[in-house]
Amino acid sequence: MTYPDNWVHQTSGEVEAFAASYQALTKEYNGDDAGHLATRCEFNHAGQDIDPLWNVHISKLSVMMGAKNIGAAPFTMGGGKGYEAEIVMPKKQKVRLWTGILSYGLTILHIMVTHPLELRAQFEPIANDIISSLRFISQIPNLPTTENRIPLPPHFDETDPTKIMNTTKPDQEWRAYSGNASVDSLQAFYLRELPKYGWEIIEFTPYPNTLDIQFARVHIQNDIHKISIGLIPMNENQTISSIVIKL
Repeated sequence: MTYPDNWVHQTSGEVEAFAASYQALTKEYNGDDAGHLATRCEFNHAGQDIDPLWNVHISKLSVMMGAKNIGAAPFTMGGGKGYEAEIVMPKKQKVRLWTGILSYGLTILHIMVTHPLELRAQFEPIANDIISSLRFISQIPNLPTTENRIPLPPHFDETDPTKIMNTTKPDQEWRAYSGNASVDSLQAFYLRELPKYGWEIIEFTPYPNTLDIQFARVHIQNDIHKISIGLIPMNENQTISSIVIKL
């Protein structure tokens, strides 16, 4: 997504928020530049259809916001497909709320736009332009890789494996990397990127799972190697994660 040069962008976990000022990112703000747009990605590890995901999303939103008369319309953008809705808010709130949800592969993107009703004429065209710029990607070009050509996410730094897995012996068979990303985003990254680097995914255990394994696990192979990758959340809100590779 692209946004105006004079707007601001703030990241909080999986939420990306955009507004004309940092003040406008707060719910209580009521200035002349009030209103903001927010997105949130999640990994659809079960491969659920978009319809039940939309129903859950809109039900939670209506209860949380006290909204009613919620309809839905098909919504397509940037290669994704889903639904959108104009939320009818209680009159006393005097705000507009629009929401959409898009599915692309195993990625689910939630979008929300909110602003004071009296600012709709100035805010809505900008928000529409930002949403229209959305593009889902099929591959990230020029990724760094390990010596065995396993792709690595941008801005992940190599670290000592023993600091991540207490049982790991400091031998030459382990590699570890840490960075600011959720395990959800790493799962989507590896399922998308590994086949493009010549790897066959022979087993995938998502996180969360029913096996009492507190991380995601990917077993891969090519003509030469069989390798295991662990994707481990490193804090409660999953803003920091580690990648552990057993060569």
